Amino acid sequence: MGKLLLVGLFTVFIGALTPARGEVVIRKLADTTNSTTTLADVAGMSITVEANRDYLIEAWLLVDTAVATTGIAVGVNGPASPIQIGGFFRTTVSNGTLDGGGFTSYNQTGQNTSSLLATTGNFVKLDCLFRNGSTAGTFTLRFASEIASSGVTVKAGSVLRYREIGR
Repeated sequence: MGKLLLVGLFTVFIGALTPARGEVVIRKLADTTNSTTTLADVAGMSITVEANRDYLIEAWLLVDTAVATTGIAVGVNGPASPIQIGGFFRTTVSNGTLDGGGFTSYNQTGQNTSSLLATTGNFVKLDCLFRNGSTAGTFTLRFASEIASSGVTVKAGSVLRYREIGR
């Protein structure tokens, strides 16, 4: 059994952590492009989830677009019958303000940005709390272009980080 210590401004856990509870980081090794308004898997950005477990999932996406006026939609997919999904994504758009959307179910569409800051070097942040039901399987990050026939590319070097919580 571990113990919590208050050290300055930080709370530190000291003790054994099981591998299932440890943080796992996945770095995307190749670009994935989608030129449709239909959500598609971001290759290399999926995780295996156990039945009846909760997960905290984050992603930092490096994104390029065909033109700066093309926005991005971000969603997720996973095993049948989840207990609860809650998440949102955000990015900086062409006028310098934050924009994004949220989701409460798999493959939820209609939430996208109206543009991105530039055609290259864009950054999208995703946060998600996923409560899986009785079916183990694969949880996958998905994305789409805001405009049909205008490509959005999630770049190599993007990162997905997750942790099982509340075991």
